[in-house]
Amino acid sequence: MIQHRLQTIADEFWSRVGDSEPFPRMLEDALIWSLPLSVTQLPGLSTKSVQSWLLQREIQLMLAAQNRALHACVVAFRGSGFIFLDSDNNLSERRFSTAHEIGHFLLDYWEKRQLAISRFGPSIEDVIDGIRPATVEERVHSMLSEVQITPFTHLMERKADGQLGCDSLQRSELHADSLALELLAPYETVKDRVNSRRKQDRQTYVQEILVADFGLPPQVAQKYMKAFQLQEADSSSVRKWLGI
Repeated sequence: MIQHRLQTIADEFWSRVGDSEPFPRMLEDALIWSLPLSVTQLPGLSTKSVQSWLLQREIQLMLAAQNRALHACVVAFRGSGFIFLDSDNNLSERRFSTAHEIGHFLLDYWEKRQLAISRFGPSIEDVIDGIRPATVEERVHSMLSEVQITPFTHLMERKADGQLGCDSLQRSELHADSLALELLAPYETVKDRVNSRRKQDRQTYVQEILVADFGLPPQVAQKYMKAFQLQEADSSSVRKWLGI
């Protein structure tokens, strides 16, 4: 059940922090205590400006993607990462972007890295980080155990029209969105507040509190609200969760 898994990941995030942040959450301070991630804001964010920032700090990590404007992105590098935000975006957009990129880091990088280390031992880090190739034995073990040990592949590339290409990218984006919502506006917390209202007031109330109390961007709050319009919402479905 994907939604149960995401709720567990969110709970583990706050457990590492030591205490849940009050609403509306920004998450930047929480990152200091929970993950090897830092947040940097740049005006007019683009793949080119991210690449320049990395090279200025002698981080030799080339982003194999055409230059395009970005709202946010995460770059994972040897067990740590950098979240980049467009400082021209408003506060609610930056809040959600931060949570979304945390989702990518945890789901697409950190979990897979920790699983590989637990199965192969610390020496596999050099393979994951692209420092050395995997041995024949490591490749066979990886194939048999279905544990990924190849270097992390970024998810920045898009089609010419800016849309997502393959199903795996779409799935990754949906899961990152869903985890972002669980970090910023936990489903059970929102449900408890909604259930305290009369049924006829709920639809308007949901969107209002998602924006006012939890600090979500209006367009995100509108999608989230649709989950409450389903009579018997399937919480394991990311598409239903997002109202897609």
